[in-house]
Amino acid sequence: MIALVAPAMAATVNATLCGEYHVKFEDVNDMAEGHIADEFFEDNLDEPARGAEVRISETGSSSYTPYNLSNSNPACVVVALNDNKTYTVKLVSRAVVDGHTIEVRTSDGVAPEPSGGTANALYVFSIPNWVPVTSTTWLRPTTVGGVWNLAAVLGWALHREDLGMSNGTLTVYREPCAGGTPRVYQDNSCASNATRTIWYRPGAEGVKIGPIHELGHIVVAEGCNGGVAADVDRGGTGGNCVEDNYGVAKEKTFTSNAVNEGIAWFYPAFIFNNPAQGSCAIKKGDNFDLEQDGEEPGYETTPTCGGSSAEEFPDEDYLGNMCTGPLAERSTRIDWWRTWWDLVAEEGWTVADVCNVWDGANPNTWDQDGGSGANDPWDRLYSSAVSRGLGADFSSVSITNGVHR
Repeated sequence: MIALVAPAMAATVNATLCGEYHVKFEDVNDMAEGHIADEFFEDNLDEPARGAEVRISETGSSSYTPYNLSNSNPACVVVALNDNKTYTVKLVSRAVVDGHTIEVRTSDGVAPEPSGGTANALYVFSIPNWVPVTSTTWLRPTTVGGVWNLAAVLGWALHREDLGMSNGTLTVYREPCAGGTPRVYQDNSCASNATRTIWYRPGAEGVKIGPIHELGHIVVAEGCNGGVAADVDRGGTGGNCVEDNYGVAKEKTFTSNAVNEGIAWFYPAFIFNNPAQGSCAIKKGDNFDLEQDGEEPGYETTPTCGGSSAEEFPDEDYLGNMCTGPLAERSTRIDWWRTWWDLVAEEGWTVADVCNVWDGANPNTWDQDGGSGANDPWDRLYSSAVSRGLGADFSSVSITNGVHR
């Protein structure tokens, strides 16, 4: 007699998949080491892969079914699969976070490319030959930092505060800015609010405020001002400020440029710090002698958002004390960054108040190169604040931080 063995019956398994990024940032340690301890990302621990796209395909198949992890912590999804099959599971560098699609890609595909590899490609972490189980399967990219740093902070930023920006796709290319014909790469990062695109220099992902500063330009224009960028002009300094390595931290420019950069620096200050605690600092990538004592210790790369400290920042009225030459119609971005922070942390403004005052100032039509009168950027912002019953706050904080000129 021949015994017949029935094949095992396939069963459906509700498999739970959760994702995390192991981030590594330079600016999350303590102040004594020249970094900061903020309220978020402070320990370089695993961060939830909010909204990350997971692609599941049967082993050997080129087709896949996409799923998105939740926007919660932990970030998970439950998928019904056949326990009699094996699968390839991929976590890719695309996520949908509270309605916003975030894509981190290699490069924009416009020749010449800065390096080898496939242009315009997403990054992938893959688990092959996976058998679905009822217990939780964790998707944790083995590469630490880099692209996953970007995915983590961008997801957190838009989850925490999008300033009312409408849903759409934000694309981040891991390549520096480029310009000219033929195309010439520059060793910096930049953003286009018109296309919701950030070009971010590879190797700079270790300081988390950088990509969120670039995102700040986009969310302020898109969320606060109906998709219209502020009218800005750097202009000449008309005098000297204390020097730094790059001329970006505290240069004196026309107010239109300083206030636009300042609000884009305020955005990461808010994203990574809790205004209810009052204290705030964000690490800048350049070293400068804030105390003008001939020394450049590490902590001087970390100006505070508000208040004053002999060891951190000499005075809130930074421009008035550390720049020479004409001051009228000129400001520095650090002054404005601290102005916006003080309005929220000390005067109780909400980020909606900041947005509304910005929008009411019609920054796309103000006097970009100084001038005087009603079309000056400060006057426009003050008038907008007055119309919302916030004029006294704006005036006093402006004077404290030296941006009222």
